[in-house]
Amino acid sequence: MARRVDNSTAPDVREEVVRRLVADMTPETRAAMTRALCQPPTPPDTGWRDISTAPKDGTEMLLLIDGTVTHGSFDTYLNCWLTSCEGFKAHSEPTAWLPWPAPTQDTKEGR
Repeated sequence: MARRVDNSTAPDVREEVVRRLVADMTPETRAAMTRALCQPPTPPDTGWRDISTAPKDGTEMLLLIDGTVTHGSFDTYLNCWLTSCEGFKAHSEPTAWLPWPAPTQDTKEGR
């Protein structure tokens, strides 16, 4: 028969352990721990950049719109993002962008 464990005092024990650990820390260590614990986690770097950093000068780039990758640019005359494939205003604003990848060696040589 399984023994039932009373966890009602467990939070108090954990709090006491944390209190003792923090009390033994130097002020510098405590400050570093606080900074580390209070920062949001860093997402993995996929290379995508926030759309607020994208050039708005007509430069063609890869765009992420509603989870779909397309290419387009910001039209300064119409003041909106246009996809190059369809030539129309995107229904949703892009959330991220990437510059065009560098050409491959084959492309540079015209193959």
